[in-house]
Amino acid sequence: SLFSVLVCRYLQWLGIATKVFNVGNYRRKLFGAHQPHLFFDPANQDGLRSRSDAARAALNDMIRWFRTEQGVVAIYDATNATKARRDMLLQHCRQNDIQVMFIESVCEIEATRLANALEFQRSSPDYVAVDPKLALEDFKARIGHYAGHYETMTEKDLSYIKLVDAGSQVIVSQIQGYLQSRVLYYLMNLRIAPRKIYFSRHGESLFNVMGLLGGDSELSARGKQYARALPSVVATYVPNAEKLTV
Repeated sequence: SLFSVLVCRYLQWLGIATKVFNVGNYRRKLFGAHQPHLFFDPANQDGLRSRSDAARAALNDMIRWFRTEQGVVAIYDATNATKARRDMLLQHCRQNDIQVMFIESVCEIEATRLANALEFQRSSPDYVAVDPKLALEDFKARIGHYAGHYETMTEKDLSYIKLVDAGSQVIVSQIQGYLQSRVLYYLMNLRIAPRKIYFSRHGESLFNVMGLLGGDSELSARGKQYARALPSVVATYVPNAEKLTV
């Protein structure tokens, strides 16, 4: 997922050995990419066994990575939509002395859900060479299978970060230590929706007139004229200027 990739890059930038274990990639490798939505139906016992096999393969590789490659942070990227699945992960991790923190992303805005679905069907290996309309319908049906059994995180004794609508609301439980705090700080300040950033140089300063570099002098007469004119220019040429954060 996007959050997994971004958190991994951030921690690697901090110099922390981090790796993503994406269960979807294991599923595609073991059982092929082009699986219909019924493969993800919890009532489909064959599909359930296959998905469980992929989850265990990723988990075993993750544990092996910790043991043999001195990994520090592993990101187990999977749906983990039920308490039973999370309990399974906790059991295996605790048996191997691995501290666990969950990250849950919840989307409650219908327009955002549709945008996410469109982006997924365009970029996912599951839908390569599939008609876009059919791909979108199949992905919506897949999400419907998960939604029927989805259990949001409420466990008071677990460490987790719950992001609602791409971070407009953040719910935190039992965050401990340096690494968990760094991840929380990063996610609270992350903005994944496209946005524009506008820059403006300061108006002409007295040092500019004198040909001097540096310093923090007053604005010249022309600089003050520029400062007075800038708000109206922004209001005229920037859409939704009244919503800008300065």
